[in-house]
Amino acid sequence: MITDPHVQAIFVLWLYSTTINLSVRNLCFYLDRKTERRDQSTVKRARSTQLVKREWGANNKNIKDRLCKYLEETTPAYALLLRGSWGCGKTFLVKSFKDEENGKIGNIWYISLFGVRSLDEINDKIFEAAYPVFSAEKTQGMLSVGYSILKTVSKYKLDIDIGDLGIKVKNLFRQNGENLSCRLLIVDDIERSDISIKELFGYFSMLLGDGVRIVLVADEDRIADLDRQYYYDYKEKIIGETYEVLPEYNAAIQMVLNNLEGCCNKELETLIFSTITILKYRNLRVIQQILFQWMVLFKNLDEVYRKDVETLRELFESYLVLQIQYKQNILKVEDPGVFMEECQEAWIAYKVYESPLTEYRKNLKKQEEKKSSYRMNTILYQLPILESWYELLILGKMIDVEWMNQQVDRIYQKKKIRREREESKKVPLYQMSRLVMNQDSRNREHVKALFKELNRSFSEGRYIYVDDIMGYICICIKLIEDEALPKEYSYKWLGDILQKFIEEHGERIVFRDLKDEFVQKVNPIEDNRLQRIIDRIFKLALEKNEQKRMMDFSNKEDFFRLIEVPDNAINSHMSKPFLNQLNLPTLFTWLESDTTMKRHKELLMFLEYRYGKVITNSPLSVVDYEDLKAVEELKKLYEKEINRQKHSYSVVIGAYKNILHKYEDLLLYMKACKEEKSKKKVDNEEFDLTP
Repeated sequence: MITDPHVQAIFVLWLYSTTINLSVRNLCFYLDRKTERRDQSTVKRARSTQLVKREWGANNKNIKDRLCKYLEETTPAYALLLRGSWGCGKTFLVKSFKDEENGKIGNIWYISLFGVRSLDEINDKIFEAAYPVFSAEKTQGMLSVGYSILKTVSKYKLDIDIGDLGIKVKNLFRQNGENLSCRLLIVDDIERSDISIKELFGYFSMLLGDGVRIVLVADEDRIADLDRQYYYDYKEKIIGETYEVLPEYNAAIQMVLNNLEGCCNKELETLIFSTITILKYRNLRVIQQILFQWMVLFKNLDEVYRKDVETLRELFESYLVLQIQYKQNILKVEDPGVFMEECQEAWIAYKVYESPLTEYRKNLKKQEEKKSSYRMNTILYQLPILESWYELLILGKMIDVEWMNQQVDRIYQKKKIRREREESKKVPLYQMSRLVMNQDSRNREHVKALFKELNRSFSEGRYIYVDDIMGYICICIKLIEDEALPKEYSYKWLGDILQKFIEEHGERIVFRDLKDEFVQKVNPIEDNRLQRIIDRIFKLALEKNEQKRMMDFSNKEDFFRLIEVPDNAINSHMSKPFLNQLNLPTLFTWLESDTTMKRHKELLMFLEYRYGKVITNSPLSVVDYEDLKAVEELKKLYEKEINRQKHSYSVVIGAYKNILHKYEDLLLYMKACKEEKSKKKVDNEEFDLTP
């Protein structure tokens, strides 16, 4: 330990000089790099600034003009107040003004009092505004010593006085009696500081007395109740003029979009404004957060999804609608299953009724007629990747690249199938079916050429779906029966064509979905040979479909792959019982291996879709009556597992109980549907007067 005061002084001087030398060298390096980066971004910033100037709007033009005049005043001795609700764009306005006007007459400094607890912290923020290099994130560690030294030296060099109100930083604002260092101090978020209004007003009153121009920015309605009376009593002593900031959404959002690095095309930009209009949401800050989160999601998508306009639009629209209402705390997040239902309801409100969820719920009684009608077509308004929104919004899995792309691929595949079907309208099968249906034979040569092309396409095996094959058969039969074809085209000719098709392409015949089975029973053919051949086509498709079905039911991975997409419950395995075909003890063993309970929830959601409890809310199909006992058995398996875990300190027992309650509800719903259908059947028999 050095005790000699002279040695101590020499040591401190040496340490200061060494540290300052290192800091200066690092500072020079940093400034050189900063200048280079600034040059690279000049064009981008200039474009954004010009855009803001162009779209500032009339609402706040008076504020801009007044701030410019305030800058020109010599010693105003009073502050200006810009007030407005949170998220209305106050910060955006003052920062945009600062970017435009800074340096023209003098420097403009901006500080925020968010979370500030003492006057000393205000001094630090003002100091950092004066020396912004010390506030840069990347240089905090490197320059922290230099920052401390410069602050210490400034107490003497800048003649900073220490009084009851804290450090007076007047010499940072003045130089030789003129406002050269700072022309204007913008103080944002005064209502968000932890300092009393009395202390704040005293502090800024001191600065105003030293000739500093100050603009205060606040939401007056958010000032704490304890400070509110004092605020209004003393406001007039330091605030000379007050201006209301009105939202300038277009300019503000466009500014954000310019910084999203191509993550939003023109269509998505238009969608933003239409969505916030429908949802009646005006918090610019939150919208900005949502859009920057979208950029993170977008960058994690594969290139193929980024370029697919339809997929991107569907994902973005649903993301925007749910994010906004999640940020508003409208959607309940306590349970993933409840959250799914909330998301679905919010989507229906937005898509069908064009209203936010809160407004939809208020008017629900008035919407009963619409409510009953939309249930018939609700499948058209299904929320994409419904079961994934909890992980996406609540758990933040948008940063999980592999998982995110798997979810988006489901949207992409749906859009791909839809596009393929739209493209199919251009093929001979679709065109010919339209001509036959409309009995349009105005251009016989065109019909002849089209029929020739249709036959060639069929012979080449381009039509492998049962509904397409049946379409081809129906066209041929119709033309034969109407004698619209030459005599060589007969039932025998058609039978030969179909027989050859079976021999060459029979193994490729598939159902688009199981509903195609009903096509087989429509319009039986009088020609026995032809009917047998058609039956053979369906038999081949059924055999292949049954193979797939058994594969889905017998293999753990295939089964989980099936149930993780609730849409499969509607589009697959519809014509036969579902649970009744499964070995339930084996199934429950598969489920138990998933400690996250994810598979349990997926199966429950799948069955709720399958039996019409979710989305469609339609009467139970007769086919599914056999599954009632299976649901009962599955419920008993959960009861048994809960009893087994009762005293085992298992952390998932609560999740098991919640799922059990859901199965009880599902069972009651299925029984009610069956009873209602049985009652309707009895009623119809009673009123049947047929002799």
